[in-house]
Amino acid sequence: MAILDRVLATTNFEAFYPSANIKGISRLGSDHVPLVINFGTSHERKHYLFRFEKWWLEQEDICHVIEISWNSPCYLSNPIEV
Repeated sequence: MAILDRVLATTNFEAFYPSANIKGISRLGSDHVPLVINFGTSHERKHYLFRFEKWWLEQEDICHVIEISWNSPCYLSNPIEV
């Protein structure tokens, strides 16, 4: 019985996940080996970059949405984040 230990990836995948690696974990009583992929990315949430969309101005309730957002409490302390 042959062991298949090859994984294929595109150059785009390698460019997007340069630290990715794959590890086969053993599974007792089976001839299948589950593969676990680590993308090499951190689990920290990235800060959301705000982008204004022009079509928002066409929505009927835009003034109400802005008013609610403006009057809601802000828990950020860094002026740049605010």
